[in-house]
Amino acid sequence: MTGQDRVRHLDGAGEQQVAAASPDGAGALARGERSIDIADEDTVDEVLSGLREAGVGVGSEVAAGRLQVMTKRESYLAEGSFDPDRMMAFLDTATQAASDAGFEALAVTGEMSWILECDSTIDQLFRYEAMLNDYIPAQAIHAI
Repeated sequence: MTGQDRVRHLDGAGEQQVAAASPDGAGALARGERSIDIADEDTVDEVLSGLREAGVGVGSEVAAGRLQVMTKRESYLAEGSFDPDRMMAFLDTATQAASDAGFEALAVTGEMSWILECDSTIDQLFRYEAMLNDYIPAQAIHAI
C-alpha cells in the first residue's frame, strides 16, 4: 500500500460520509487492523449503524479493543481547540498502541466538518494535512 493509497478525503455530509467510511472500517477490521472512527457528536449513531450494516459486530469489536468510535471533542478538539501537533501526538500514540497490541495497522476515519465552525485557521488545517502526508507513508496507519 502506498502513501497515496493510505489517505483519502471524503466530501459530503452525514449519510454520504458514513456510506463511504463504513466499508473501509469493516475492511480494516477484516484485515486485522484496529479501527478508530472519529465522528461528530450528532453522527455517532449513524456511524455505528453504518458499521453494523457493513457486517461489523460493533459490540464485540469494541469489547475486544479492535474498534473505537470517538467524537471530535475526544480527538481533534480534545482541549477545546484544534492543535495539529496535539492531533499528531494522538495519532502517534494510537498507532504505537495498535502495534503493541499486535494489530497489522491502524485505520482512522475522521469527520472534519467541525473545522467550519471553530476558531481554527485554515492554515492550521493545511499544516495538519501536510504533517499527515509526511507521517502516514512511514507508519502502519491509513486514514480517511
